[in-house]
Amino acid sequence: MWSPPPPKRPSSGRRSASKSGSPLWPSSPPARLDGSSPARSPSAVHFGAVAEPKRRTSETHPITISWVLSAADGGECTNGVRLGHHAAPLGLCYCPGKRRVFRDGVVHDRDLKADLCRLRDDFGVRVVVTLLSEYEMRSLGVKNYEQAVRDAGLELLRFEIVEMAAPESVESVRALLCSEGGILSRLSVGKPVAVHCRGGVGRAGTIVACAYLELGICSSAAAAISLVRERRCKTAVESSRQERFIAAYAKEKRERRQQQ
Repeated sequence: MWSPPPPKRPSSGRRSASKSGSPLWPSSPPARLDGSSPARSPSAVHFGAVAEPKRRTSETHPITISWVLSAADGGECTNGVRLGHHAAPLGLCYCPGKRRVFRDGVVHDRDLKADLCRLRDDFGVRVVVTLLSEYEMRSLGVKNYEQAVRDAGLELLRFEIVEMAAPESVESVRALLCSEGGILSRLSVGKPVAVHCRGGVGRAGTIVACAYLELGICSSAAAAISLVRERRCKTAVESSRQERFIAAYAKEKRERRQQQ
């Protein structure tokens, strides 16, 4: 009976293991989000030990927040909302409760209730601002988000922005920031606010940069972008569209001040 030839080993020009001896090829495909493993092909050839994907849960990696605006920054909106010494801080975080396998192989298997309770109890957050649509929430495996926020005793503001895109208009962002019940109004009465998109970097960073401009903390788009990158991370404000929007917001703010 014919039998297949033995599998060929990698050529001498390519190492099959790292210096530490760990294999460069996983012996099985990564696990699904529910922990199960996809079926293995009987003809597949594997080398080395099983490479488990990185798994991040609410217990192993508790949700964190980056405080990017505080009473020490001060500032006042053109509509009179002022961040005095009693103002609460503004922070950025990633989406609570996300459950997904990302491109880098990291498995996020978080608990929505646990993340929201940590934001409330450990960081004092009272208001959550989400920039995600219902569709994007579902794509992240987050279900019944609004109900979970209410159950945690938190207030919710929704302001949808497409991933890597910019807000629809300067006026809409100014309303989100400065209207009665908006972000800055809630900060001014002592309610800490957490803003998130998917990772709390691009879209959320754009909103914060506009807040710096609105409050007069920064006078130019470049300064606002630089400050949010300093306080959140170097990749905050991710796309050229977001950078152009912040520049448009800065221009509109200058024109408003000239008209006063």
